[in-house]
Amino acid sequence: MKNIKKILLFTLCLSILTFTASCNKGNVDETKNGQIEDTSKETEQTSGGEILVGAAASLTDAMNEIKPIFEEKENCTLNFTYAASGTLQKQIEEDGGIDVFISASEAKMNAVNEKDLMVKESIFPLLKNKLVLIKNKEANEDINMENFIEKSNKIAIGQPDVVPAGQYAKQSLESLNLWESGQEKFVFAKDVRAVLAYVSTGECESGFVYKSDAVIDDNVEIAEEVKDDVHDDIVYPGGIVKSTKNQELAQKFLDFLKESEAKDILTKYGFEVNE
Repeated sequence: MKNIKKILLFTLCLSILTFTASCNKGNVDETKNGQIEDTSKETEQTSGGEILVGAAASLTDAMNEIKPIFEEKENCTLNFTYAASGTLQKQIEEDGGIDVFISASEAKMNAVNEKDLMVKESIFPLLKNKLVLIKNKEANEDINMENFIEKSNKIAIGQPDVVPAGQYAKQSLESLNLWESGQEKFVFAKDVRAVLAYVSTGECESGFVYKSDAVIDDNVEIAEEVKDDVHDDIVYPGGIVKSTKNQELAQKFLDFLKESEAKDILTKYGFEVNE
């Protein structure tokens, strides 16, 4: 009888120890530094996926403001690479991982579309912009389109073959018979934001940027808006790159840019939104 009692007691103790160990193991799996890990939150944050948007440099500030709004709306990660539209065009042609392309030039978008690299039906005209002559605010000279070459030691312009703003500037100056006379003073920049920086810092007295660029920098002022009839229409088309691995999210982003919340932000930064 005593032996039976001992066996029963031993079995009971063993069961208690096994149960306790099992509970402790569960706590180790479920906790970290004494706190329960919420893995569902991590899953939720990445549930919408991730895309890379290649956007014209002039869109930097507006898109940086739009980014967190869209990320929260779709529980996704929205990445941007900002550059001259011609640089982004080459990146897409070299399969640089871009999912959405927003160009400052219809010609650059057409170039990649003609190579069958875009989802053709996704392309639409998103924005319009204005080309402006800017000057450094500290410059005392009264600069305009008639005298800016004479009154500037250096004039900043985007590289015309890569930077759409530079292409529009060249078209304008050729139309006004000013391109050749300004050659010795032109400083060619890699993108429109580099042009803005040249004038903002005073390295150049004047330059050509979009109106949307001029309104964000307190060190520059618009000397004159360039007339629309001396250059091609400034249209920003957007579209989905065919190689994207998340076409659904890419389309949601383009659709979001058509909504009033995004339109208000783009308008605030000087863009004209297509209806």
